[in-house]
Amino acid sequence: MNQFMNRRRLFAALFLIVAALMLIVGETLLKQRLSPYSMLIYWAGCFLATIAAVLCAFLDLGHSFRDSHSEQRKLLQETVLKIKSERDCRPPPDSDTRKSR
Repeated sequence: MNQFMNRRRLFAALFLIVAALMLIVGETLLKQRLSPYSMLIYWAGCFLATIAAVLCAFLDLGHSFRDSHSEQRKLLQETVLKIKSERDCRPPPDSDTRKSR
């Protein structure tokens, strides 16, 4: 994993933790204390934190797919080159041994 992948996952986890804490605090401590307008703003913030976590997760998923595809392509190219080099190093089949069979 590289530095950017770690950072993306850290942000996704932080946004998810913030959204979960906002949910718990909003339903337990703030439910009776805030006015309806304040609650609407509070839940909008919770919603934005959740959306941010989901977007970070989708970005990470897209980058993971891209990295996986790149690694598969690299592995395929290396395998094809290895097969070609082994084929080129192998001596040609002897035509006399085929006739004697």
